[in-house]
Amino acid sequence: MEDLKNSKLRYIKDFFAYAEESFIYVKPSTRKKGSKNMRVNAKERKTNARQWYSLLTSSYNNKSAVIVKRYKSKNPNIFRVQLLACNTLGTPVVIAESVNGIWGCLYELFQNIEKSDIVKIYHENGFEDWLCENYRLCISYNDGAVLMFERKFGEE
Repeated sequence: MEDLKNSKLRYIKDFFAYAEESFIYVKPSTRKKGSKNMRVNAKERKTNARQWYSLLTSSYNNKSAVIVKRYKSKNPNIFRVQLLACNTLGTPVVIAESVNGIWGCLYELFQNIEKSDIVKIYHENGFEDWLCENYRLCISYNDGAVLMFERKFGEE
């Protein structure tokens, strides 16, 4: 159990170190300091997601790490998950949140960036092609705790 906790802490440290190096930052959050629960309203998540995407697609660095934060629930039908990105102050901001797990977060993230009629689910065939075609992104690394998004440059 301690090994799992230490590995998650290592990923979080690596995430912030990478974010500081890559300058992929999001505008500071309006959350109150000292708040333990990072529940964020939909409007703020939408703003954070759009800022994160615009900085990723327009900056000189082509990679951005996103932390997957999972919450425990007594209800077996609820898998609350948040996607966190780093802001300019080095604190995480929520770019997506869902009770439907990671695929629900990715759905909200992509819909917040740009409304689309067809949204593929992460485990569907053709997801990588769809993501590259519609958002010029790919997920280059996913271990359940960290998602590494990478910008695609045209046809490679």
